[in-house]
Amino acid sequence: MFPRGLISGPSLGSTPPEWTLDSSPLELFILFFTDELMDVIVRETNRYHRQRPAPRSSHTKDWVDTSASELRVFIGLRMAMGLNPKPEQMSYWSTDLFYHSPLFPVTMARDRFDQLSRYLHMADNEESHPDDRLWKLRPVIETLQPQFSSVYTHPRRITVDESLWKFRGRFAAVTFNPSKRSRFGVKVYKLAISEGPNNGYICAFEIYTGKDRGDIPASQRAVIHLMGATGLFEKGAGAQTRLAQYVPTDLQVKARGYMDSRSTPTGMLCMQWRDRREVTLLSTIHKSEMVATRSRRGFERVKPQIVADYNYGMKGVDTSDQLVVSYPSTRKSLKCYKKVLFNLFDMAVVKAFSLHEVLGGRLTQLIFRKKLADLMQLGSRRGREVRSRSISRSSPPAPVLQGIHCQISTPHGRYRRCRLCYTRGVRRMTKMCSGCDVPLCLTSCFEEYHTLNASTSR
Repeated sequence: MFPRGLISGPSLGSTPPEWTLDSSPLELFILFFTDELMDVIVRETNRYHRQRPAPRSSHTKDWVDTSASELRVFIGLRMAMGLNPKPEQMSYWSTDLFYHSPLFPVTMARDRFDQLSRYLHMADNEESHPDDRLWKLRPVIETLQPQFSSVYTHPRRITVDESLWKFRGRFAAVTFNPSKRSRFGVKVYKLAISEGPNNGYICAFEIYTGKDRGDIPASQRAVIHLMGATGLFEKGAGAQTRLAQYVPTDLQVKARGYMDSRSTPTGMLCMQWRDRREVTLLSTIHKSEMVATRSRRGFERVKPQIVADYNYGMKGVDTSDQLVVSYPSTRKSLKCYKKVLFNLFDMAVVKAFSLHEVLGGRLTQLIFRKKLADLMQLGSRRGREVRSRSISRSSPPAPVLQGIHCQISTPHGRYRRCRLCYTRGVRRMTKMCSGCDVPLCLTSCFEEYHTLNASTSR
């Protein structure tokens, strides 16, 4: 078993009978990101705040323990950020018409969102795990791994390849790959389906945590682990892979289009074919026959069957990566475990979307994610509607005053306290009147102050 290969087995794809076309995006997503996992994140997030409480501040409210429903709202907002990208996180709560998004301020306060982002945790921070670099993510990984492989039975053609999750912070296993767009990041080995409507469905994954001193290379060990996790060894799977190591040294291809091969009595084929450069492949399911194929531009070319199958089958992981990067929920973070958590979350969303397509669904990924984000925020929808109605009722339009009395921004954009609110013991930052040079609230205080001044002057 070797890295980056096409694996073939006798099983056919199948889904549990209780899931149908009418299953909602949230029902499909919970198959992977289970309620039990959500409860673990809630418990550890609350525990982490008790272990590392932040100093009290007059600008933010005190911490209140979170719940599973609030955490779903938080994750739903992260999904909405992926569907509606902005230059920085605080822009989602901006009142500037250029950035304004009503969904975010009426769903969750910005300070509360920042609190949850800061204390988000998946494991007890006081436990010691010196030999496990992913211990902060271990509960999530241990939950997702069996769910990925058990919810859907993979079909005959599957692919093993590696992806790179972009990350440039501090993590011992950050790798550099100049052929990837991200170049720096966390390497992940994936076993994905490479044909049919569920192309790109991830059956198993393994996160690379650094080079070890074992006899088997990490990439080769990852393939063995992924095949064992999905039960391929028990199903008599065959493998096809590119490998330049442990192959015969007497293979000779003199010119472009030439092919040379060797085989063993047990059915292992080693083939070398020259296109623009030499390509060496191993397979247990092919012979050395040649087939005619047609290129993207319509030209007919002759190449070995093993090469044609390899090119066709190596799209599973690439398709999964393309679906993830279209609407990512990841944000910039110095904490590797938070970045990896939301990469795993996006992978679960893509798996739910792939399952939706297998069941015959016709939603695009954009609509699927939008419906999922909306369902995850359903618990706060009633609060949003009540709050939006109260805002519209209690916020009359600002009075139009003649002359030089009008609302302007404070000098240099600094906050100043409303004069009337301050006399009543309320700390409220606001704008100021251009004629009086007095900071006042936009509605009631602005009108009340000028009314009192007008009556006094009489």
